[in-house]
Amino acid sequence: MIIVDGRTNEEKLLELLAHGCECTELDFKETLDLSKKKDELDLVKDIVAMHNHYPGGYLIIGVKNDGQPSDRSQGTDWDQFDGSKLTDKVRKYVEAPIEVTSQIHILNGNTYCLICVMTLPDGLPIPFEKEGQYDNSQPLVFRRGDIVIRDGASNGIIRYSQWGKVLKKYEQNIRDNEREHIDVLIDRISDALTVQGQTPPLFVGMEDDALCESLSRCCEASDFRKLNAFVSKLDGLLNTEDNSLSTLTAVGVFAVMYDEKSLCERVIETLYEHYLAIDTVGKTAAEMKLELAAMAYAIGAMMVRMRKWDWILSLVNRPGNQRGSYAYASWLRDCQVQASRNELFRQEESGLMISRANQIIKTKNSLKPDIAPGANNTIASESVSNRILDSLCQFDMLFCICINAVGEGHGGAYPSCAFFKETRLGAAIRALLGNSSINRRKLLPDCSDEQFAVAFQTFWNEGTQQAHQYGNWYWGIDETGQVSRFLESHLNCPE
Repeated sequence: MIIVDGRTNEEKLLELLAHGCECTELDFKETLDLSKKKDELDLVKDIVAMHNHYPGGYLIIGVKNDGQPSDRSQGTDWDQFDGSKLTDKVRKYVEAPIEVTSQIHILNGNTYCLICVMTLPDGLPIPFEKEGQYDNSQPLVFRRGDIVIRDGASNGIIRYSQWGKVLKKYEQNIRDNEREHIDVLIDRISDALTVQGQTPPLFVGMEDDALCESLSRCCEASDFRKLNAFVSKLDGLLNTEDNSLSTLTAVGVFAVMYDEKSLCERVIETLYEHYLAIDTVGKTAAEMKLELAAMAYAIGAMMVRMRKWDWILSLVNRPGNQRGSYAYASWLRDCQVQASRNELFRQEESGLMISRANQIIKTKNSLKPDIAPGANNTIASESVSNRILDSLCQFDMLFCICINAVGEGHGGAYPSCAFFKETRLGAAIRALLGNSSINRRKLLPDCSDEQFAVAFQTFWNEGTQQAHQYGNWYWGIDETGQVSRFLESHLNCPE
């Protein structure tokens, strides 16, 4: 399972290399020399084909087909893979404003280039406008008018059976545009109702910005009767309406922001009951559980950003489905394991739990109402992206600490955040390991500082071990010394 989220940093490279093989969203290449026309045209074809399969994908230069570093990449001119240069090369053959981003990385003495291409917002496939031929004696690499698409580990001319999937994003855009007219009407109705002291309507299928507006006004007016009724309606539609799960999660996120704990608990309980009702096994059930866990992470990340330390335990400390005498200590861990067992991602890719939640949050303002939408400049967008990802990693850490301390059952918690930089945990670590125990008591009210330290040490050791096992050497450094000081102060026999 590859999450195409536009990131090209070192964390993303490690995540993709852990996949270990090519697929529709991921292509490996040992080396390229773009001064050679054949290599240039082959890469242009790869990039356009990747674009035409929504939402896009990644190419990594410097690796063999199994994801291991390639000796053939030595001596490669890495400057040729600059994103602007690649974009110019592609645009010589297509009219669409396709954008290519790239980043060079050096890991363990090996150099890689991570290239990302995202499908354009209109969702339309891109045909070639010029023929691609590097030698008159050789066949064309692509013809004018060709629409190529990535399918598995290869590219090919689009087939009739693929058009439905290719146009899915475009069709969604049409539906969204139709909703805009309805949303304008909703806004006017909302304004009129507000003047009269009433709150706007809430219904399934609302466009995301309209949902944000309605939830904000209902929360500001403390119309929790309407919000609870909306949760009940969504509960009955979770198996039939595509947007009902994310809409329900948005209600929980807004409840966190507006400090309405009882409404948030209602949403969490609804998500958990829906999880318990999935009593089947197999890939479909695993996909459903993965989406539920991703939504729970979205709520948990909001709790972190709003410093609701005392709300987190209730979200994570719920046992997994009982299977004979075996039950995971947390339902979120069960969701993660089932996803791995059904090859949605492998154990070494378990950081994808966080990446999946990150991808969902980035596409929906209703799941990040505390962050101003529409940041257009690159610096602001990067800052927003980091804030979301940091809060997801911190929630994952808190989830692990809670289950290590009080979880009952099997399996414990797995530190998915180990696949990201340790520095992303900094704010939560400072808040929890400071001289005051207030935040520790909020997170684990029935645990002493010594019990908290044992749970934290278990998380820290497991996270460091997992990070090092898969090449993430950021972990375990503890540059500020805060972790070691805390453990030495609160453990009888610190390691």
